[in-house]
Amino acid sequence: MDDFMTTKEAAKLWKSTVATVTSLCVDSKIEAKQIAGRWFISRDAQKPADLPILPDSARCLPVGLGTKNFKQFSANLYYVDKTLLLRDIIDKSTGFFLFTRPRRFGKSLNLNMIKTFFERTEEDNSVYFVDKKIWNCGREYQQQQGKYPVVYISFSGINETSWKQMHNQLCKVLKDEVKRHKELRTSEKCGEDYKEMVKSFTAKGDNRYDFKNTLLDLSRMLEEHYGVPAIIIIDEYDTPIQQGFLEGFYTNVINFLRGLFCKGLKDNDYIQYGFLTGILQVAKESIFSGLNNLVVYSVLDSHFSAYFGYTPEEIHDMAVEYHAEHRMDEIQQWYNGYVFGGTEIYNPWSVASYFDKDCAIDYYWLNTSGNGLIGELIGKAETDSIDQLQKLLNGNTVQVAVDVRMVYPEIKNNPSSIFSFLLASGYLKAVDIPPVKNGEICTLAIPNLEVLSIFKKVVLDRFAPGQQTVVQDIQKALENNDWEAVQSCLQTFLSASASYFDTAAEGFYHGFVLGLTAAFAGYYVTSNRESGDGRYDIEMEPKLADHPGILIEFKSLGKEKYSEEKLHKEAVDALDQINKNNYAVNLLKRNIHTIYKYGIAFCGKHVDVVSET
Repeated sequence: MDDFMTTKEAAKLWKSTVATVTSLCVDSKIEAKQIAGRWFISRDAQKPADLPILPDSARCLPVGLGTKNFKQFSANLYYVDKTLLLRDIIDKSTGFFLFTRPRRFGKSLNLNMIKTFFERTEEDNSVYFVDKKIWNCGREYQQQQGKYPVVYISFSGINETSWKQMHNQLCKVLKDEVKRHKELRTSEKCGEDYKEMVKSFTAKGDNRYDFKNTLLDLSRMLEEHYGVPAIIIIDEYDTPIQQGFLEGFYTNVINFLRGLFCKGLKDNDYIQYGFLTGILQVAKESIFSGLNNLVVYSVLDSHFSAYFGYTPEEIHDMAVEYHAEHRMDEIQQWYNGYVFGGTEIYNPWSVASYFDKDCAIDYYWLNTSGNGLIGELIGKAETDSIDQLQKLLNGNTVQVAVDVRMVYPEIKNNPSSIFSFLLASGYLKAVDIPPVKNGEICTLAIPNLEVLSIFKKVVLDRFAPGQQTVVQDIQKALENNDWEAVQSCLQTFLSASASYFDTAAEGFYHGFVLGLTAAFAGYYVTSNRESGDGRYDIEMEPKLADHPGILIEFKSLGKEKYSEEKLHKEAVDALDQINKNNYAVNLLKRNIHTIYKYGIAFCGKHVDVVSET
């Protein structure tokens, strides 16, 4: 193939587009040949005289958002070459790999690449790799192409709300993969076993097929038919687990998948490799019990760290392709910042969306999945965790012990697990060099401006659903020293949120503080810190000198003691506490001399505010 070039190469050489060059091949206007559906052009071919030279902006390759098909990406779209992942896998000879990364970081495309490379098919899939990095690694790697039968399962679309529906969907996915291997029907070595297996899918009563045996039975038959062990690939293995946890049938899902994985992957002599991807690593004792040959590569591990997401060098090449080199600082601030095992990584979905939308800044990663569990965890965070979340929202780092091995039922019961969950899900990054290991103290930060904005939205949706405008009005009133407007806005806020906040004064306090931190522009918001002779409730330090500093002290009154007079007295006492304990000292030390002080008392849906300059 050295004497031929791809349509991508020809389009770049002739300053045209892939689609135009492909049409020339189809119409036989240039010397070319088609192999397995892909066109290759003689390197001696002359550019047609009537082929116009297009401007740079018209020759950019399509981005290919949402495309998980490696063949399509490789042939027609802008593809960031990750095929050296195959080299590193082959170097390990055998084994089971679990790659955990945040959503939309290229896991599915990489698995489809692995399938396309290794799978034995009638089609010659080597044509999709001859112009890739893996092909330059040598004959020993090329010989692995098309060598193994592959079992490919994806759980990405399984989001049913009952166990019965989910069980049916899981079984359907498994049945579809079994039926994909039609070559087994006529196999002399396992044809009857295959036919019996397919027939039992619809059997009733005691003879109904046990789908936990699917991976084991199918890999056995493939090995018998082809004479070489199979490869098992499972994409988004944890999607049904998280859905089962959220919908209340977690145990059912775990029991089913534990049986499927342990039978199919543990001590299975019929497989060469096993590959799984997901967002979280569900602890071995929960689902991978006894699977000692499974090696997990998480966001904390340096191995394979450059293959999920885009490196700075790859981003620079993309910027050149889309004529956006002058925007590198903007791309870095908004979509860079991840650190996987010590490797600097950009969010691939956001960057691709950015180039696809003509370099328009937006929160592209926000709507790629739900944030319900994260919002719930933040809502249940304890005081220490709230303080750390505030630091993160203020642009600071926090140090916590992290462990990305999860058992879902323990997440809600272990407040500190929120940071491990946020790290694994892509909302935080680990900045430690060298990388830390599970169970160690880790330095965490919010990766970039996009995630900061998403983080703030998750917080506001949790603590002030539909009340973002009210929170902004509160900031304006506080800055204007307008206690009446502050009281009115808080009254509106309380009335809308009372169903959540009525139950506990502490819940209101935490929600209000974190809501301020998330929503207020131009301030560093801190709470429960030492200043003067005590610890203030809220301090708002302005980022600009022409803005006032703000101090807030809360008091709460039990419903059984409520009266307007008593509530007002609590507010006055709160204001007196600010002055008595000299809470303004820290702001004064920072040369902030305009300071507004507020005493705020609340009882259920009632609130009283007093202020002093």
